[in-house]
Amino acid sequence: MDLLENTTGEIVSNRHPWEIARYSIIEEKVKKMYDHFNGINVVLIDIGCGDSYVVSKLSTQYNFKKIYGIDINFNDEIIQNLSAQYKNINFVNSLNNVEINNNFNYIYLLNDVIEHIENDIDFLQNLKDKFFNNLNKSFLFITVPAFNFVFSKHDIDLGHFRRYKISNLFKYNYILKMSVFESGYFFILPLIARFLSKIISLIFNQKPNKIGVSDWNHSKGITKLTVSLLKLDYFISKKIFYQFPGLSTFIIFKK
Repeated sequence: MDLLENTTGEIVSNRHPWEIARYSIIEEKVKKMYDHFNGINVVLIDIGCGDSYVVSKLSTQYNFKKIYGIDINFNDEIIQNLSAQYKNINFVNSLNNVEINNNFNYIYLLNDVIEHIENDIDFLQNLKDKFFNNLNKSFLFITVPAFNFVFSKHDIDLGHFRRYKISNLFKYNYILKMSVFESGYFFILPLIARFLSKIISLIFNQKPNKIGVSDWNHSKGITKLTVSLLKLDYFISKKIFYQFPGLSTFIIFKK
């Protein structure tokens, strides 16, 4: 969850199904990258980690050499709270506080981050200059919201500057100079739902009451059912329509 939605960094007890289902996809891809390095000297760096839901769960599933959770919105209080909860993660609010070593293998996560950055080109160039120019072995895993035709006030409220087609992500390789390890879309049904929601909101001039995934207040049973549907949606799209449009798109670059 973005810190725009969780301003304290405290643990959220009722996660949105989208977050839970998306985590299972992220974990699947991280496992591929981790296994590619045979689990040896792997460092995980989650850039824009928000309230650290993803990085904290990954920290319990894999034996990383070192783990960083980075978010520019961290203040001292949030860092202190998160560090007390997850003692094996280094929480920092700047890329300058990250130490790299060419003897290690790196997995970088940029999960739903660059849509928040107005000048994404300069950001990725700075990332390349700081990390990838000096490392022999690394992965960069990017996820972003897909398709500008569903761009709405919801995106504006969340601080999004754009949504993406997968072809937009491939163009980032002009900057990164890395090979593409994997790419695709996920969550077909939510894309349809978001499109219908945008049409309805335009017709009736409706405005969302709360921002993003923080508005989920349904029962555990409904949450589990919705997560199962999203996972089934992903399974079908991966097996049959892997390049079929979805609410989110991803790309994994490899060096």
